[in-house]
Amino acid sequence: MKPQPAIKRVAILGAGVMGAQIAARLADAGIPCDLLDLVVDEKDRNQLALGALKRLQEMKPAPFYDAQALYLIRPGNLEDHLERIREADWVLEAIVEDLEAKQNLWKKVLPYTRPDALLSTNTSGLPIARIAEVFSPEDRRRFMGTHFFNPVRYMKLLEIIPLPETRPELVERIIWLGEKQLGKGIVLAKDAPNFIANRIGTYAFQVAVQEMMKRSLSVETMDVITGPALGHPKSATFRTLDLVGLDTYVHVADNLRQAAQDDEDRQAFAVPDFIRRLVEEGALGEKAGRGVYRRSKGPQGETVIEALDWQSLSYRPQEKPRFASVGAALKKADPVERVKTFLSGDDEAAEVARAITYRVLGYAARRAKEIAPSIQAVDEAMRWGFNWELGPFQLWDALGFKETLEALRQAGEALPDWIREVEAKGGFYDEKGQPTLPAWEEIPGLKALSPRPYPVGHYLRETKVWRTDDATLVDLGEDVAGLILHGEKDALNPGTFEALARAIDEVEASWRGLVVASAGENFSVGANLFLVLMAVQSGAVDQVEEATRAFQDVNMKLKYARRPVVVAVHGLTLGGGAEMVLAAPAVQAALESYIGLVEVGAGLIPGGGGTKERWVQAVNQVPPDAPVDLNALLQWVFQTIALARVSTGAVEARLLGYLGPEDGISVDRDRLLQDARRRVILMDEEGYQPRLRVPIPVAGKEGKAQLLLAVDEMWRGRQISDHDRLIATHLAHVLSGGDLPAGTLVDEQHFLDLEREAFIALVKEEKTQARMAHLLQTGKPLRN
Repeated sequence: MKPQPAIKRVAILGAGVMGAQIAARLADAGIPCDLLDLVVDEKDRNQLALGALKRLQEMKPAPFYDAQALYLIRPGNLEDHLERIREADWVLEAIVEDLEAKQNLWKKVLPYTRPDALLSTNTSGLPIARIAEVFSPEDRRRFMGTHFFNPVRYMKLLEIIPLPETRPELVERIIWLGEKQLGKGIVLAKDAPNFIANRIGTYAFQVAVQEMMKRSLSVETMDVITGPALGHPKSATFRTLDLVGLDTYVHVADNLRQAAQDDEDRQAFAVPDFIRRLVEEGALGEKAGRGVYRRSKGPQGETVIEALDWQSLSYRPQEKPRFASVGAALKKADPVERVKTFLSGDDEAAEVARAITYRVLGYAARRAKEIAPSIQAVDEAMRWGFNWELGPFQLWDALGFKETLEALRQAGEALPDWIREVEAKGGFYDEKGQPTLPAWEEIPGLKALSPRPYPVGHYLRETKVWRTDDATLVDLGEDVAGLILHGEKDALNPGTFEALARAIDEVEASWRGLVVASAGENFSVGANLFLVLMAVQSGAVDQVEEATRAFQDVNMKLKYARRPVVVAVHGLTLGGGAEMVLAAPAVQAALESYIGLVEVGAGLIPGGGGTKERWVQAVNQVPPDAPVDLNALLQWVFQTIALARVSTGAVEARLLGYLGPEDGISVDRDRLLQDARRRVILMDEEGYQPRLRVPIPVAGKEGKAQLLLAVDEMWRGRQISDHDRLIATHLAHVLSGGDLPAGTLVDEQHFLDLEREAFIALVKEEKTQARMAHLLQTGKPLRN
């Protein structure tokens, strides 16, 4: 797709939940926005917009990557500031889901829009053509639907719904902005009730609820069945409905049932009585503190999760149902193998999962041509909008096209004629992952969609060089190798270190460079604490020391590699994962990368070179001729490690020093691997020079004394425990370089030896072992 004219300013009409969040995301991308809403208070005429900005600052999770982006949003109102609309390249309406209200607002603002401005409505299901009935023929040519998903920062999908007469070049501008600047997955949808994702997703939820009621299952059982084992998010069915809001869900389902008059399955959207009763009683879900699930306090003040007995409408302690088929499935990291394992089970959970799956696949096939221009659009909408790991047609192929087709027929699912064309092709997708059928219909802008890059799984299957239990070396093309990590639960262990060392050796011998990435949900949650704890408690501390030394050594090998190495991170990048980032010659980070050294929470300090690297990094950022206040640097680095601070994204990771100004950020997570490969090629073409090994000044015993003084003050003030004090003392000793005079120059090995000694000393402590065990059992740190 060729570059499109820049959108330099956006006017957002409506400062509600969606309007404010869309403004935040655009501002994050450097695009100034006007946020305009009604006047509800004559004394404070911008009250709604100002209130929205305040809520954005308080919202959790944060809607901004960079909190400073707030200043690019100019609040105003739809009485005094209509002239501002003339400044906008894009006017986006995001008010309440009410057709008449939307039409009336557009009649009011259209005279203030520039003739070349893009016009769009954010709606989850209202007909775009009906909204446009108040537009002139010329204005209709620049109008479309733009359906963002909530929360806007975190949900990848952006559905664009053009009118038949919408000018393709204007659709292409939104596609360019969405893909290149916002990192959205763009799906073009037809102007059918609730478009693509909400149409299929709502049906899937309704089917799950109906199967639960038919079989008298509990809500927890249905969430176990419709969660990760089926390739769906952990929130599954009812936790998702609580998060969305039961009132919102009822509105969507009712709208579908009313609007989809030609849908032979429209009665499936009838909301069950127990959900309507919850809404009537104000049990709207997470925002009300109760819905299908409820949080309460136990006898010790602990949080207790209760679940709804949907038959009696009373709450009871949450159950944890277990099924052999689910347990077997969850052992499979690959989503295809996981779902196949689950659906091949012979217990009740597998039976229910098959019933749900066949109904959803049948419905997706029947509706596809009505709601989408292509097979791919349906799959992408469900992956990006509902976080399914496989879209319905991808799942159909994965289960075996012919076998699933026969199962659907046996289940009585009516299938459209076009499925015969797919049958003749052998499936929905070919070996390269491309659809076997072309797009059914040309929608304005369809040809401008960027080809999707190969996922990590493609390289693992098609270009493998060698594989171990923990990592696979693959050929990424153009003489660039990729080491794809796939350790259990995204954790690092000695096998990871061996694979990385081997990969670097091979790359230095016969490749242009290396990308280190992960096949998991996260880059890495750090070292495998379970293995560390088991080794220590069995008396094998020497094994822990050996593994720690190996991790330090491989990170040094990574840092001084003779060929370009780019570490490509996404999601949680904690502990040992963050240490790899700090050591890497270059980093490419997805926007949603949460990077931090968190070892203190486990009673430890970073032991793979991370403590050393934070100090080296701080010293190296001081200009050569500038005076260096080693003590001030020491205090800052000490605090960042001691507080175990984790970035809220890649932008903040730069501010915290985990990423350097030269490190790259990928706005589209799906393109991370390709972006990292391009970085390797560019580094190689520029004539890559490995880092120089230079001596490092220490803050020494003077700096250490200042740190320990502050630590003792906190301890005497009962702000930290005895064990916190011990950890801080070890950390201060390592960061200061020990008891040498301030300014003494040492090599990196000096720091590594101190770091490893401190790590091993702490791992032997009973209170550290208690912290590790508690973290493994609960996922939360223990303050002992």
